[in-house]
Amino acid sequence: MIPVLLVGVALGLFSAVAGSFVLVRTRQIIACAPTARQGADLPEPQGGWPSVCIVIPAHNEEGVIGELVASLVAQDYPGELHVVIALDRCTDATEAIVVRESHGSERVEIVRIAECPEGWAGKTNAASAGVRGSKWAPDADVLIFSDADTIWDPACARACVALLKHRGLDLLSLLSTLRFEGSWEVRAQAVASGELVRRHPIDKVNRTDKGNAFANGQFLCFTRAMYERIGGHGAVREDLLEDLAFARAVQRIGKHDGGGPGAWGVFIADGMLRCRMYDSMAQFRTGWKRIYTESSRRSVSRLRKSARRLLAIWLITPMSAFAVAALGLVMLPLGWGVFAAAALAAGLLGAAVWTVAVWRVCAMQSAPVSSVWWWPAGTLIVASILREAARDLERGEPIVWGGKTYLLEAR
Repeated sequence: MIPVLLVGVALGLFSAVAGSFVLVRTRQIIACAPTARQGADLPEPQGGWPSVCIVIPAHNEEGVIGELVASLVAQDYPGELHVVIALDRCTDATEAIVVRESHGSERVEIVRIAECPEGWAGKTNAASAGVRGSKWAPDADVLIFSDADTIWDPACARACVALLKHRGLDLLSLLSTLRFEGSWEVRAQAVASGELVRRHPIDKVNRTDKGNAFANGQFLCFTRAMYERIGGHGAVREDLLEDLAFARAVQRIGKHDGGGPGAWGVFIADGMLRCRMYDSMAQFRTGWKRIYTESSRRSVSRLRKSARRLLAIWLITPMSAFAVAALGLVMLPLGWGVFAAAALAAGLLGAAVWTVAVWRVCAMQSAPVSSVWWWPAGTLIVASILREAARDLERGEPIVWGGKTYLLEAR
């Protein structure tokens, strides 16, 4: 039994060290991550406030569009601001709700889209058509593209445009504050988002020399010059994740046209932009499967490796610490003395460190405390999504999203 207890001590200490690394890395990301609220106190940009046009692609969004429109009408932006709602083949009450919630505001314009051309992703086509069909977008100095399931703080547009100008950025993107309303969100959303941040940590993303191009399609704020320079949405027409494609286009633009490289920045919304990504577990699985597939560049091996890594880091390692603590607790009264006590102490240390690490990851996302206790279940759910994404990609299974079917080829 002594060798078993010694192995347990080693596992407990390993878990503590590994958990400490994760905790330190999480603290680094939080400390280095800029927030949208930093822009709320910035002064008027040099040369005055640029004109802004916000474009919202919307496909059957009657459940969420009302709150968004109300929040856009309430923006306190000091300059010229207009909103384009691009209704993409809507068959529900989305348009009626937009009209009702806009209260006749001159800021809001509706563009209706009847079809999605071959070779275009639905959302990408809707955003592009919204720009082309608008009377305001062609002349706007700044173009912002956002999702229909977001809600904006009244100062959101002002803060983000101020940050864009004061930092000399060509593209600014926000990581929205996610809403945790459904049971599946409490169980797995923090794990799912955490896996995406692991792939694209904010401190590295904002170091443009490192090449980790990333943006979040829930909020993309472009200078008109950069939007046109990269070819607008036409340049990413076939991409299911146009945000990553846009970030990569901004990153490489200087190499192709002889101009300077683009500059981008990713900011934590800190409540300035709130979003509920999916309203059912089925949508949650399909949506994250799409995100992981594209962020893995449609690589089956990367998806499977990510699933294994996720289980190893966030399930097997911390659970080992709890198992070692339980072993020490059982063996202590059976006369194994110092060896059992050492196993108990090492296991408890590892378990404590991992609990704090999980809590920090959840707190970073404004997740409820209950998400900490659901973390093991959430890890299993997200790992299964990654494996399913790899399987579907390998088998050539299509993805249905936004009213259109996409057949993705493995790379």
